[in-house]
Amino acid sequence: MFLFLESEKSRFTNLQLKLTNINRSSSLSISGSSSYAVLNQPFTLTCTVSQAAGLSGLVQLFTKKSPNVAFVALSQNVASCSVFNPPAEPLKYSASCGSGTDSSSSSTKKYHLRINRAAERDVTDWWCDLVTAGTRSNTFSLQFSSGPDSVTFSPPSPRSVAEGDGLIVTCAATGCNPPCSCSWNLRNQQISPTSQLKLTNINRSQTGNVYTCTATNPFLSTSETKQFTLTVYYGPDSVQLNTTSPLTVKEGDNVAVSCEATNCSPSCSFTWKFKSQIKSASSVLSLNNINRYSAGDYTCTARTTNTQKSLDKIISLDVHYRSSITSLTLNSQSTRVTVEERSPVTLRCDVDSNPGYDIKLLNTSQTLREVSNSKQAEYTWNEAGCLDTGHYTCEAGNNIKSTVSESVQLVVRCSSRLDYRVPFQDVFVVAIGGAVSLRISVIANPTPAFAWYKLTGGNNNSLGSGRSATTGVSAVGELTLTNVQQGDIGTYQVVVSNGAPRQDLMVNLKLYVAGPPSIPSGVSAWANGPHSILVVWLELFNGGSDQMFLVQYRADTTLLWTNITEQFPGKGINAIQKAVISNLQPNSRYLMRVLAYNRYGYKGFTKNQEALTLPSAPSSTLNGEGIAVGIVIGIAISAVIVTVTVFILWRRGHICPSSKSDTNIHR
Repeated sequence: MFLFLESEKSRFTNLQLKLTNINRSSSLSISGSSSYAVLNQPFTLTCTVSQAAGLSGLVQLFTKKSPNVAFVALSQNVASCSVFNPPAEPLKYSASCGSGTDSSSSSTKKYHLRINRAAERDVTDWWCDLVTAGTRSNTFSLQFSSGPDSVTFSPPSPRSVAEGDGLIVTCAATGCNPPCSCSWNLRNQQISPTSQLKLTNINRSQTGNVYTCTATNPFLSTSETKQFTLTVYYGPDSVQLNTTSPLTVKEGDNVAVSCEATNCSPSCSFTWKFKSQIKSASSVLSLNNINRYSAGDYTCTARTTNTQKSLDKIISLDVHYRSSITSLTLNSQSTRVTVEERSPVTLRCDVDSNPGYDIKLLNTSQTLREVSNSKQAEYTWNEAGCLDTGHYTCEAGNNIKSTVSESVQLVVRCSSRLDYRVPFQDVFVVAIGGAVSLRISVIANPTPAFAWYKLTGGNNNSLGSGRSATTGVSAVGELTLTNVQQGDIGTYQVVVSNGAPRQDLMVNLKLYVAGPPSIPSGVSAWANGPHSILVVWLELFNGGSDQMFLVQYRADTTLLWTNITEQFPGKGINAIQKAVISNLQPNSRYLMRVLAYNRYGYKGFTKNQEALTLPSAPSSTLNGEGIAVGIVIGIAISAVIVTVTVFILWRRGHICPSSKSDTNIHR
C-alpha cells in the first residue's frame, strides 16, 4: 500500500509508472547503529533490502506512533537512489541512500535515517517496507540506555547472622537499561562476579567485614555502589528437625514436627512461625486437620535466652488436595451469556489443585484448549460467530480424586444467512402434474421465520410460511408444491427473518419445467492452425436432466454437415465448453454449429459461426484457443456485470423488489 501526504500524490503518480521491476522475493530488515540510543546523541536506523539486484521501488520507514503515514520514503530506480519523501523535520532527521543503492547488480541495498539528537519522541517501534512488493521488515524498538539510579539489597538490611549460618544477599539496581551487571567486593577484591553474595559457614572472625555491591551499566559504563557491614552472633551451632523438607501430607491429616538445637549457651528457647505468625512457643509444631491453606514454609527459631542469638531451620509443608474449579466465565460472567455476532468472547477457567493438574476447555466433545500444571486456561473468539453458540465445559483433575467439571452457555445472536455447510440449490425442476419441494438451509439465532412468495408480473403473491425445522442455530425452510401446472413455473422468493440487528435474508429460487436444454450461447470459432478450428460455447440450463452437446461443421462449398465424433457432456450452468475440429483444409472457410440435447429432446442448433483456417505457411502467431476462450469468458463476465448492476439498482430503489434477481442477501 502507498502511504503519502496529500502534497506527494502527484509525485507518486509519476513514480507509479517506474515501478516495473519489483523483485517479489526481496526481504527487508531494520537495525539500529547500536542496541540502544543515548539521549541527545545521534542515532541511525538502517533498512536493508536483500535479494535486491535490479530493484526499482519505494522504501518507506514507519513508526508505531504514525503507522499509516510513512516517516520517510526513498526511491530506488535500478542503479540510482534518491530521497523521495524527506522527513518532516529536516533539522532533526535526515535520510540517505546507503551502500549498494548505486549499483543495479548489488543484491544488498541499505537506506539510512539519521536522528541528529535522539529524544523521547523517537522512543517507539520502527519498521520499513517495500512498496508494491508488499514486503515488510522486522520491528526495531528504539530505547534509551539509562541507569543505574540506585542499588537495593534483598534482604534489605543484611547485617546480623549467627555463627555457622549462611547469608545470601541479592543486589539489584533500579533504572537500568540495558540491565546492569552486579559484582561484590570485600577490601577492594572481587568475591562474586554476580548479583548474589553467598556467605557460608560464617565465623566470628568475619564480624566487621564491609561488603560492597557495584552495579554497572554495560552500555554507558556508569555505576552505583552500596555496602553493608556484617555482624556475627555465636551459637547455637546447629538446629535439626525430626523429618526432612518438604513434608508432603494430604488435606485433613495431622502432623507433628520437633526442633532441636545443639551447643546453645545458655540454653535455647524455641518458636515456630508461619507467614510471620507464631504457631508454637515450644520445640514441637503440631498441626491438626490440615487444609490447603496450611501449605508453605514453617520456620523453627532456636534462640539463646540472654544474647538473643538464634538459628533457624525451615521445613516446607506440601499439602495435596483434589482439583476444584473456582471460576468458569464467559466475558467474566458465570451465567449464560448472550452476545451479538462478531463480538469478542473469552472463555476462562480458574482451577485450584495440588499436585499438578490438567485443564481442558471443551465444546461438547471437541477440545478447544488443554493445559497442564496451570491454574488457568483461556480460549478467545476475536469475533464470535453464530455456530459458536453452545455449552462449554471446563474439566480439571489430578491424582487425588476423579475429574471435576462445570459448564456455561454461550448464545450468539445473528441474522439469517445461507448455511455454507449445505450446497445451495437455486434452480429446481419439475414435470407438469408432479410435485416439488423448494428448500433453503440457513444459519440464524434466534430461530427464524420463513415467508414464501411467488413473483408474478412485478407482484409478490404470499404463499405462507411453508414448513421449517430447526436444530440449534441451523434451520431449514421448505415449500412443497403438488400437481404443478404451467402457471406455477417461475421465480419464488423466500424471506427469512429472526429479529436480529441486521436485515432479513431474501433469496430467489427458480422453478423450471423439465424439458430440453437451453440452446448454448456465446458460440465462437477461431482458426487453430492450417488444419483445425477451435469452437467454444457457454453451457446454459440443462432442462432438469443431464445434457450432451453435438458439434457439426461443413465447408462453405457444400451443404453436407459432418458430426464431430467426440462426446461433450454437460459440466454445469455457465461452464465453458470447447471442441477442436481437425483434418481441415488450409486457407478454407468453414461453418460450425452446436446442439444441446437431453432425454427430453432438444430445442435446436445455435446460429452458424464462420471461421477461416490459416494458410499452410502460418502468417500469425495468435493462439486461436486463447482468443476464442477469451471471447466466451468476456460474454460470461458481461452477464455477471449485468446481474450485479441490477442488484445495485434494486438496493438503491431503482428496481422494485420483485425484479428477477436469483439471490438477494440484505446485510
